[in-house]
Amino acid sequence: MHKDMRHELQQTKNPLGESSEKMAFIVQGKPREPEGIVKVVSDSRPEALQVARDLLDRGMVVVTVIGDGRVYTVDEFALTFINQMR
Repeated sequence: MHKDMRHELQQTKNPLGESSEKMAFIVQGKPREPEGIVKVVSDSRPEALQVARDLLDRGMVVVTVIGDGRVYTVDEFALTFINQMR
């Protein structure tokens, strides 16, 4: 994993006390006004997509997902599911 992606990794410990890194997805929603930006950390790709959809349903005008070392729009992130199935 690339060293610059440290902000996306969460340190976890398994039952034996050994630490391991786990990928996290950051979902960010921006309303029309500068106040009210929402950020949510999700542990899985499906959960991140659901959070993104919920933010759009709440009226956020821009929703992005940070993960895999990239910043995705919701549409681009949804395509990562389709590409995994191929």
